[in-house]
Amino acid sequence: MQGEGLCEEGEGALGSNPASQEEDGRGEEFPALCSSQDQAMMHDCYSKIVDKLSAANPTMVLQVQMLVGELRRVTLLWDELWLGVLQQQHMHVLRRIQQLEDEVKRVQNNNTLRKEEKVAIMREKHSALMRPVVFALDHVRSITTTPAETPHETWFQQTYGDPITSALGRLKSPPNPANPASSWVPFKQIMLSLQQRAQKRTSYLLRLDQISPRLAAMATTEMALPGEVSATDALTIQSVGLEDLHLDERIMQFLSIVNTMFTKVRTIVH
Repeated sequence: MQGEGLCEEGEGALGSNPASQEEDGRGEEFPALCSSQDQAMMHDCYSKIVDKLSAANPTMVLQVQMLVGELRRVTLLWDELWLGVLQQQHMHVLRRIQQLEDEVKRVQNNNTLRKEEKVAIMREKHSALMRPVVFALDHVRSITTTPAETPHETWFQQTYGDPITSALGRLKSPPNPANPASSWVPFKQIMLSLQQRAQKRTSYLLRLDQISPRLAAMATTEMALPGEVSATDALTIQSVGLEDLHLDERIMQFLSIVNTMFTKVRTIVH
């Protein structure tokens, strides 16, 4: 509650005296302060909820945490992450390469500069224009260079780890700044390789024990699934507040179909 009061007080101060905002910088200070305090407050609330649940059933909480973590892992595999980022950055890089090529022509036509000065200017310009791209790719690389926890992640690091490191080094420090397009060639080759893999039909047949051995090994957990308990005094609720229950209805239909499929499989096995 203190966070809300502070936010309201900050907003009042911002609206009452615009001149003082420019003088002391409170226009930027209060929103940032409110945001950080709100996040801290929410984190504290969530932590208390988790602590209470852990005290009641620690095994279930650990299993749920592992399940959520593994579902996040399989939602976006490392090769899919790199393909998406490279495709997103590719168009930005092409525009920057065009700017660099124009700059190279201008520098090369300047007869007052020595060769070493021309190279230094072109290299500096290349570094400045490619800095946002390098930052984005460096961030993704920091994710995919963490210790592999699945066979699929191990395969990715063995297949693309060294090429990505080499390509990033070439983009940061191009061997030939007079040819800006050459600095992007290694990443373009990696992107094409990932595209070809994604387009192959067999690439979609992923084994769960390869992309998430923990999920594949999960059995007889303490996590309750919808529909496990049959209540005799069930009450049908048409609406909850202003919520639209169409999505809930579709989810329950999906779960009903899944339960039916598993029932048939169990009957066949027995």
